[in-house]
Amino acid sequence: MDRFLSYLVLSMITSDWDGYPAKCNNYRVYHHPKTNKITFIPSGMDQMFHDVNWPIMPGWGGGVARELMSTKEGKRRYLKRLREVMDKGIY
Repeated sequence: MDRFLSYLVLSMITSDWDGYPAKCNNYRVYHHPKTNKITFIPSGMDQMFHDVNWPIMPGWGGGVARELMSTKEGKRRYLKRLREVMDKGIY
């Protein structure tokens, strides 16, 4: 979950309007058979840094991102991670 939240935050900071979080596009998913964990892998990152006013809370196009952000806890954790990255540059 922490890695996914970092992925969402970095996608918004870089205004990646064409990626999974905002548009459900340009991503791959890997399922690790031994750990049974899912990893989102960004791809096709050629539509970034186009809007300095890109919202940090866009209309989430990716289903997992949208459902996570529809919960109070998901939104809280996202904003906390955003603050960490913006304040400390930690990713």
